[in-house]
Amino acid sequence: MPIKFKEIEYEVKEYAREALKALDPRAYTKYGELRKDSRGLLMCRGRMVGMHALFVPTLLAEKTVRRVHHLTLHGGVALTITKIRLGTNISEE
Repeated sequence: MPIKFKEIEYEVKEYAREALKALDPRAYTKYGELRKDSRGLLMCRGRMVGMHALFVPTLLAEKTVRRVHHLTLHGGVALTITKIRLGTNISEE
């Protein structure tokens, strides 16, 4: 039975989630205040009360943007950013 796209996508997301959990907040102090949340992911603390952005290192961010750009059939900057923002890059805590 061949592997389905959804299965590959799930595994890639799990790999990224585990890689993000392994990050040390002290290594990224130049980006501002980072804290691990209840899931072990680094969150950027800012001025928005109750909302915190997920911290994503440059290489992972670049690969994510490139993948979404291809998934949106090279739809341009606005479509790529919109598609990324529809994902889970902001969480409530």
